[in-house]
Amino acid sequence: MPNEPPPGRPKAARSPSGGRERREQGGTMNDLLQHPAVQAGLAPFAVALPLSLLLARTRFMAAAVASGLVVLLLLTIGFALEPLTSVRKAILVTFAATAVVLALEIAAQRVGAIAPYCFYGSDASHLLHRAGMEGVVCGAGGRYNTMPDERVDVADYLDAIKIYMLAMLEIAERPE
Repeated sequence: MPNEPPPGRPKAARSPSGGRERREQGGTMNDLLQHPAVQAGLAPFAVALPLSLLLARTRFMAAAVASGLVVLLLLTIGFALEPLTSVRKAILVTFAATAVVLALEIAAQRVGAIAPYCFYGSDASHLLHRAGMEGVVCGAGGRYNTMPDERVDVADYLDAIKIYMLAMLEIAERPE
C-alpha cells in the first residue's frame, strides 16, 4: 500500500474521525488567524499595546500605531513576497535613499541657542544693525527658544502678562 510506513517504523495511531475533533474543539491556529476579529482588532492591538507602553512619552509613539497597522495589513493581505521587478527595485531604492536623507537631516538638526540667540526671531537685530535703533525684546519664555519643540512655561507666560499689564497701566496713567 502506498500510505504504509517504511519497514521498522510503527504505524501512527489515527483517530476514527480523521482529525476532525481538533477542528471542532477550537480549530487550528490558521483558523484563528483567519477570523476577521483577530485580523482587524486583536492582533494589531496585541502588537501596538506593548510598543506604546515602551514608547510612551517619546516622539516615536506613532511607531506603535504604525506597527498595529502593519500587522493588520499583513494578516489581511498576506505574508507572501513576490519577486522584485526592476520597477519595484527602483521604488525600494528611492524609499531607502529618502529614509537615509531624512535620518541624516534629523541628526544634523541644530538644537539649542542658535545665533543670534539674543534676538529670538524678532526684528530687533535688523533694527539695531541696519537702522541703529535700540530695542527691547520682551516676552514669555526663553528656556526653549530656537528648539524644534519651542514652548513656554505657564509661569513665564503669566509673568509676561503681568509685565504687559503694568506697562499698559503706566502708559495709560501718564499725563499728556
